[in-house]
Amino acid sequence: MLLSDRPVGLLLSGGVDSSLLVALLPESVRRETRTFAIGFEGGGHHDERGYAREVATKFGTRHHESTVSVDLARELPHVIAMLDEPCADPAAVPAHLVARAAAEHVTVVLSGTGGDELFGGYRRHRLPGMLRNLSWLPPSLARAGARFLGDRDQHRRTFAGEQVVMAGKLLEARGRGPFLDAYFSTLEPASPTRWREAIALDADPALVAGTLALEMANEMGALPHDRTALALAADHLWYLPDDLLLKEDRTTMGASIEGRVPYLDAALVRLAARLP
Repeated sequence: MLLSDRPVGLLLSGGVDSSLLVALLPESVRRETRTFAIGFEGGGHHDERGYAREVATKFGTRHHESTVSVDLARELPHVIAMLDEPCADPAAVPAHLVARAAAEHVTVVLSGTGGDELFGGYRRHRLPGMLRNLSWLPPSLARAGARFLGDRDQHRRTFAGEQVVMAGKLLEARGRGPFLDAYFSTLEPASPTRWREAIALDADPALVAGTLALEMANEMGALPHDRTALALAADHLWYLPDDLLLKEDRTTMGASIEGRVPYLDAALVRLAARLP
């Protein structure tokens, strides 16, 4: 992943995945590696540049950070054109902004994409246990609670606001039927009710999980019985190739740099799949 005849950089968020990549770099390479972090005006507790700066200082990288003001009206048409197909991930905009910042210094960047999908790092991977703890709550009441919290249009710039959003997502998941439906609900930026108001398609968002369950069974021979395995399989079949990797490939290439994802090395993926 480090082989290149041009300068190599690393997208450093300060989280576990990207910080570990910095720590794993050979010391001689580390001193010449440029790391990049961006923050947003009014980003609140989501601004992770302090963590990235701490990691870069500890390991002695050539660190670059910047604050950006996102003009969505100006940036969104460019990003949509780069993606070249529907992709409802709002993180495509900051992904391109950090790639564009890195492109001023390097032509290749490494990122921590894939670490959470390999090792169960997302909060939603704890959903099986969380739903067991919430089994006392009738699904109808959970759906009502989710609608109430969803109508608040709560932003996530503060820790308290994020907790409200997460509570709403958990209640929405509890109100769903099969586990795969509950799991996919955690990835929805809005409830099915909101989607029906927003899209001009004769399609029922509630039927998505059933369709994808059939696709998964065809792909794997049978659906995994373990709920955590079911969640990770969904990430590997759809979330990684159709969202994260699509977004990373298009937004880095759109900035004329090459993105590389060390965590998705085939041997490491096989090792992670064998872990309990």
